[in-house]
Amino acid sequence: MLILSKKDLQETIEINGIKIPIRTDFRTWIKFSCILADKKINDVYKSFLLLDTVLFSHYENIETDKAINELLKFYFCNKTIPAQKKSSNKIGFLFEYDMDLIYAAFMQQYKIDILSVELHWWEFKALLNGLTDETKFVEIVGYRVIDLSKIKDKKERQRLQELQEHYKIKDVENTRTQEEIEAELFKKLKAESEGR
Repeated sequence: MLILSKKDLQETIEINGIKIPIRTDFRTWIKFSCILADKKINDVYKSFLLLDTVLFSHYENIETDKAINELLKFYFCNKTIPAQKKSSNKIGFLFEYDMDLIYAAFMQQYKIDILSVELHWWEFKALLNGLTDETKFVEIVGYRVIDLSKIKDKKERQRLQELQEHYKIKDVENTRTQEEIEAELFKKLKAESEGR
């Protein structure tokens, strides 16, 4: 995907040749992501909740599966998702848990106050993916996901284990990692595209 100007940012999805406008603000898509990750929401209801979150109006006769498929493509910024490695079951971050750190990282690195700006989801994702380890957010995510078995030095491993315990996402039961969510969605997208 090549984005050279604001007009290159997608603002619709297409279903059976009909262009349907969608909400593109990053706040909406953070909510979309939170709904996707929530295991407590029944899958049948979840589809309708996802549609309701991003569509401007209710569409009678909309093919839910096709609409969700197109929304997932948008969610992934129309990029092919690489095959996922075996998940470590370590949660790097969750929007609902880490928005304070994300806010601080955007202020620190980009001088962007995300409370007062309008950003397309793709703009937000590009900036989020571009955060460096100079930010506390990326530093903490690193502590959460580090594979301690690869750390040879005993003292360093102990130090990192303490940091991992300190920064782990607490009180989150049965939450899937971002990698698990993306692997599941990618599998669904691939199955649907092969079924056509």
